[in-house]
Amino acid sequence: MIRIDRADRDHTELLDPANWLSFHWSNATRECRGCEDCGGSTETLIRCYGETMVDDVRHGVSVCRDEDDLVDYLAAVGADLDNCVLVKLSGPYSDDDAHDEDLGEYLILPTEITSVRPVDEAFVAQVFAKIDEKAA
Repeated sequence: MIRIDRADRDHTELLDPANWLSFHWSNATRECRGCEDCGGSTETLIRCYGETMVDDVRHGVSVCRDEDDLVDYLAAVGADLDNCVLVKLSGPYSDDDAHDEDLGEYLILPTEITSVRPVDEAFVAQVFAKIDEKAA
């Protein structure tokens, strides 16, 4: 299982059950409490990593089955790929359904980080190629 994440995050946090929370995010905006991560903005992308107001929290860490599925997922939902890494995890599936299960997202309860590597130019090119393919 693989996910994209911020490079500056302590990825071992993904193994802590207190952090097994999945929030829906997209290119829409939502009200934020003006957390430090958002720079005090009153509106921010749902992908705020601070204290966002959320309506639908699910139990688990969002992942895709493999890198190809992650490319498809990111091409469908969009993502900022700057300063990101690819994190491979293992662990059992959550009992909760992922927000974007129809797009190849799953929720797991990770027990191990098997690798972390930077998002490279080849991966970014794959995502943009898939976006172009969908647009054609």
